[in-house]
Amino acid sequence: MRKRLFSICVVLLVLVVSIAALVTSCTPPERCTIVIKATHDGSPWIGAVQYTVTGPGGSISGDTVPKTFSNVKCGNWTCVYVSGGPDGAYLDSIKPSPNQTVSEGGTITFALEFKTIPPERCTIEVKSALCDIPWEGDVQYTLTESGGSPINGTEVPDSFTVDCGNWTCAYVSGGPAGAFLVDITPSTTQEVSGGGTITFTLNFELDQDAAIEFLTWTVNGTPIQGSECEAVPCQTIGVHFLQWVDGCEGYNVTMNETSKLRINQTGGPSGVVVYVVNDWCAVNKTPVPHEKVSQVASFNGTPVGMNMSFPLALNVSADLDVETVWKLVKCVNYTKAINWLGISKGPFMPPILVHECVLFELILPVQGVYTFTLVASAEVALVGDVNSQNDKATGPPLTLTVSVP
Repeated sequence: MRKRLFSICVVLLVLVVSIAALVTSCTPPERCTIVIKATHDGSPWIGAVQYTVTGPGGSISGDTVPKTFSNVKCGNWTCVYVSGGPDGAYLDSIKPSPNQTVSEGGTITFALEFKTIPPERCTIEVKSALCDIPWEGDVQYTLTESGGSPINGTEVPDSFTVDCGNWTCAYVSGGPAGAFLVDITPSTTQEVSGGGTITFTLNFELDQDAAIEFLTWTVNGTPIQGSECEAVPCQTIGVHFLQWVDGCEGYNVTMNETSKLRINQTGGPSGVVVYVVNDWCAVNKTPVPHEKVSQVASFNGTPVGMNMSFPLALNVSADLDVETVWKLVKCVNYTKAINWLGISKGPFMPPILVHECVLFELILPVQGVYTFTLVASAEVALVGDVNSQNDKATGPPLTLTVSVP
């Protein structure tokens, strides 16, 4: 009886285990959910986009968002962007992560975050030079694109990331002490495109100061000692000045110059005549400048041509003038020589008896002793000159006595 009961119990136990095993083998595995969505500049976006999600069950491809994949195996999944999305945008990131793990029937979400592609950007560099040497410091300027608002710059060198296009650089103020802006190179307006770079260079020069000083009276080019000179026909009377232009050493400059000789016959026979020669070499400089641009002679303020004659009255002053334009080099000391008068005895027969390299011929008609008072002055004029106090020079009066045998 006991054996029979034991057998029945064993059979029942085997039956229970078999049923339990059968029930377990029929329960499906745990399943999960994957959601794919997208944003454009932070706002939800719906549309066509290609991507794949890869995990325990292989790869799943999608071509739109939002999209839900249900009944997928739980585990680690990776989302990969392939192509598409909003026009003019790029994929910035996949949030919260392109790799995520899902378990126990849960749900994970991959958010494709798109951002609008910014307009193409370019670079502007602003530099400065003083006397062709790079300079750094405070200077105010503006950078303006056509139709746009200006960018205010306060120092050099500096760099700006800007929209590509046509840009103009304008100087406002500041820069090296004791300097002025010459120009902006290679141009005040330039075009930049394709992510490129343009450079504006503000070129400064030291404040330029033109100056002139009287040196000496001359006879035949030799300095005269004192304030009196005894001369004879065939000699020349002139004057020397010292002049220069301060600024950036070696820079070229265009100089306008006016020189004047006031002459007054105070004694001797009447009938003295001034004859216009205006020889090009009558006004010269040492060392030799780059160029003499022009030379114009005047009598009492009126320009005169060669071979014209003017009488001198006793005890009446007359002004002889010459205006010249030169191309000089800064920081060079020039000796300016002017041969004002060649002395001739009448009868005067030009061009045979005309002196070379003189501005005027002083014609003394008859025998006798002639006396003259001469006053020489000179003036320089330069655009941007910072000191007008040294632009003029006047020499001491010279008493000239000419004996005509």
